[in-house]
Amino acid sequence: RMPVIVDPESFDLWLDPKMEDAAVLQPLLVPHAVDGFHAFPVSRTVNSPANDDPECLAPPPSATEQPSLL
Repeated sequence: RMPVIVDPESFDLWLDPKMEDAAVLQPLLVPHAVDGFHAFPVSRTVNSPANDDPECLAPPPSATEQPSLL
């Protein structure tokens, strides 16, 4: 799955419930530029859709705090 990232100037068109013409919307479905995105580690809390709280954005425990698998 890939999320659709719509530029603010296209919000009205993308969210218009009356818009049913796929040919009009298709140009919005292009890969988004990487500029402005930042990646950072998060905890495994994000792996469950049952977790919908700020803890999903918390950094993971450090390697020394994680239990060993061996």
